[in-house]
Amino acid sequence: MDWPLDGAVLDVQLISVVTHVADPDGLRAVELSVDGNRVASRAANGRFARRNLNWDPRPGEHVLIVAAVGTDGDRTASAPVQVRVEADDKTVNSTTTVPTDPTIPVTTTNQSTSTPLTATLPTSTTPRPATTTSPSASLPRPTTPAAEHGTTPATSPPTTSCTPTAPTATAPPNGTEVVQSATLRWTAAAGCSATSYRVDVSRDPAFARLEHTATVAHPTLSWSTPTLASCVTWYWRVAALGPTPGPWSATATFSTFLRGC
Repeated sequence: MDWPLDGAVLDVQLISVVTHVADPDGLRAVELSVDGNRVASRAANGRFARRNLNWDPRPGEHVLIVAAVGTDGDRTASAPVQVRVEADDKTVNSTTTVPTDPTIPVTTTNQSTSTPLTATLPTSTTPRPATTTSPSASLPRPTTPAAEHGTTPATSPPTTSCTPTAPTATAPPNGTEVVQSATLRWTAAAGCSATSYRVDVSRDPAFARLEHTATVAHPTLSWSTPTLASCVTWYWRVAALGPTPGPWSATATFSTFLRGC
């Protein structure tokens, strides 16, 4: 699961869970479960797939798990990710019916009681200011202490997402021959701080079929492959994962004991 990350705090809105899955025997589907209940599923094929799964959350603590369903029906689950969903603090708990004539009683209904309350509105000649809602304000804003006392709080700068730059593959040098496995190394991504790195290893320079794939937590900048087949030229690449996934590095190559072939 690439996003959300473990410990994230989310707003009550439709959330797109970003995932990537792999199965050497082939994929059939990708599933998202929340608190032990499956809430979304998308078809997949090949050995590797990236899928976004939508989830309409409710406030509270939740545990998310992504599972890769293979063509043989076996499920491989990700590590659980725990998130907290917070409700908008400005949720209105009562409704009031205001008549146009100030001498007519006001009827107020509260969620905790069904007994009507009666009050008389004072006459006022001061026009009420119009209330406008900005169409760009799509996220709920919590009530601040300053707003509760009638003062205008300072406006926070808008939050913008950013994308980390592509790392650079540094080792082994291109064309290096190794015996059975290799330790792949790269430079840290610039720009946004990376939360992890995605590494792909393939016999195909276009990465149409992946032999191995791994996700390495930041700040680690290396990964050792499993034992690889001999007499093969291998291709590998790495990308940084952050608020949004960054671009792939340039493709690098190494070989496994070609002189003995």
